[in-house]
Amino acid sequence: MEQRKQIRVPVQRPVKLTVLGDNPTEMEGYLSNISGRGLRMTMSEAIPVNAAVRVDIDNSMLLGEVCYCEPFGGQWAVGLEMEQSLSDLSGLCRLVERLMMEEKRNDKAAPVDNAKTR
Repeated sequence: MEQRKQIRVPVQRPVKLTVLGDNPTEMEGYLSNISGRGLRMTMSEAIPVNAAVRVDIDNSMLLGEVCYCEPFGGQWAVGLEMEQSLSDLSGLCRLVERLMMEEKRNDKAAPVDNAKTR
């Protein structure tokens, strides 16, 4: 009997997976379920166990490691243990843009020290 510490939530969402390394490989698949520490995806290609991967889902990016990859109905069931996640990436981009604009305004408003330019 399987004893998981965290509940798995069924999900059916398209994902973009990138196998990280010297020659990153991108592929598309579907997220099947997700828990607090991992997720299961259905992919058309096998992914090496222990491979470091990036998964893009909607407006989020997850980084993790493949913990299993097994045949599943003509495709591959891939389990991922999540290491890091970033959500609301568009909000993060807006924040970075605001901070950069604020920094530019502060640079323009700062008085010039003529003693340093001599």
